[in-house]
Amino acid sequence: MTYILRFFSALILIFFSSLAFGQFGEEEEHQIVLMGKVTHAEYGSPIKNYEVYIISDSIESGIMDYYNVVRTDEEGFYYDTISTNLNDGTLLVYTFDFDDSKLEQEVHFRFMNSNNDKILINNFGVHVPFQKP
Repeated sequence: MTYILRFFSALILIFFSSLAFGQFGEEEEHQIVLMGKVTHAEYGSPIKNYEVYIISDSIESGIMDYYNVVRTDEEGFYYDTISTNLNDGTLLVYTFDFDDSKLEQEVHFRFMNSNNDKILINNFGVHVPFQKP
C-alpha cells in the first residue's frame, strides 16, 4: 500500500511541477524583434520609406507562416515584431535594388532558455539613385 501511495504522490508532484514549468501547457510564446537599416550601397546614406519584406522560411520553420512588408523611417531603420511558438527557425528578409535585383538574407533564431525575446539585426546596402538626406 505504501508503494502505491508513493507512486501516486510522485506522479502528482511531477504533474504539478510540469504545469508550473510549462511542460503540459501551451508552448511559450516568443517575441522576435527584427530591425535593421537600409543604406545607399555607395554613399552609406540612409534610405527612407524603402520597402523591406519579411517571410518565414516554410522549409526551416515548419508550421510558422509569417509575411509582412515594413518601410524604413526617416533614418533608414525598419522594425518588426514577430510572435512565434517555435523554439527555432529562419526568416527570409529581402528588398530590391532600383533595377529590381532581389537582395535576400536569411536570419536564424533560436530560443534556448526562458528568455522569450530575441533581437535580430539585418542591414542592407542597396543601389539606388542618390537621394539627398
